[in-house]
Amino acid sequence: EQQTEGITSYLTQSLAETMEDDYGSTYTDAHSLTLTPDSNRLYSGSIDGVIGPDDVSDQDWFKVRLLKGATYRFTVIGGSEVYDLNNIKIYGYYSDGDRVLFGTEGKQEASYTRSPIETTGDYYISVSLNGNYNLDVGSYTLNIEQQTEGITSYLTQSLAETMEDDYGS
Repeated sequence: EQQTEGITSYLTQSLAETMEDDYGSTYTDAHSLTLTPDSNRLYSGSIDGVIGPDDVSDQDWFKVRLLKGATYRFTVIGGSEVYDLNNIKIYGYYSDGDRVLFGTEGKQEASYTRSPIETTGDYYISVSLNGNYNLDVGSYTLNIEQQTEGITSYLTQSLAETMEDDYGS
C-alpha cells in the first residue's frame, strides 16, 4: 500500500497518468495563438499549458501576430497547486526565432510589457522553467494583452490587414 503521494500522482491526481508535452518545443513547431479584439480594438489571448514533469528542460513555444506601434503585456502565471510552475521564464523572439525581443523571470508569475513593436508580423513566445527544479514544474497560463492601439489596428480595424500605398511616395 502506498503511504505517501508521489509527484506524478499529486500533479495529475492519478498514478497511471503523467502530464504530456502539449506544445512545440522550438519556434519551428510553435503553436499558433490567435489574439481576438475587444470593443476598443485591442487584441488579447490566453492559453493554458504544462511544463514537465518528466523533462525539466521542456519549453512551450507560441507564434503570435503583433502590430507595429502597439504595446503588449505578456504574463505567465503558474497554476494554483503547490507543484505548479513556480520558477517561470518567458522570452519573446522576433520572427527568425533567434533574436530576443524581451525576457523576464519570476516566481509563480512573470510579466513583461513591451513597447512599441517595430513591425507587424509573427513573433514567438517561449515559456519554460527557470532552473532545473523538479518540484517547480506544472501548469501555467500565458496571457497576451495589447495595451495600446497599433498603427494597423487603428487604420484598418484589423490585425491581419494593412493599407496599401496606392499613390506611391
